[in-house]
Amino acid sequence: ARRSCLAPVTVQGAWELDDRGSYDPGRRLVTVRIPGTAPNLRASLVHEFAHHMEFTCPEQHDVRVPFLVAQKLPPSAPWFEGGSLETTPSEQFAESVVQVVLGPPARPAMLILPGSIALLRAWARGDLRHGP
Repeated sequence: ARRSCLAPVTVQGAWELDDRGSYDPGRRLVTVRIPGTAPNLRASLVHEFAHHMEFTCPEQHDVRVPFLVAQKLPPSAPWFEGGSLETTPSEQFAESVVQVVLGPPARPAMLILPGSIALLRAWARGDLRHGP
C-alpha cells in the first residue's frame, strides 16, 4: 500500500564505507558497502530505503508517534536523535522495516519490540492511516 510513497532513489556501491550502508537525503542516494554477503546487502538496502522513505514519504510521519509508543519511547522523543545508534528512533524504525520486509535477523542488532513490527506491517498494508 505504500509503494507509491517511495520516490525514485539511486543506489551505488562503495568498496570503503564506515558502515554497511548510508543514505544521503539531499541526493536521494543509498550507498552500500561491497562486497558483502547477500543477506547483509539485502538488509542494508532495505534499511537505507526505510531512511529514504522517512525523507520522501509524508505519510511516514503519521506512524512516528505510534511507533515511538510501540517501542516504549516517549511520544515526544526526537526522531533523529538518541544516546547511540541503537537508541535512535529513526534507526529503530529502519531496523523494524527490515524485519517487516525480510523477517527477524539471526542476530538482532537492536531491540525491536513485536508491537512495532505489527504496527509497521499494518501501516505498510494501508490498514493504519492516522495512528492506532
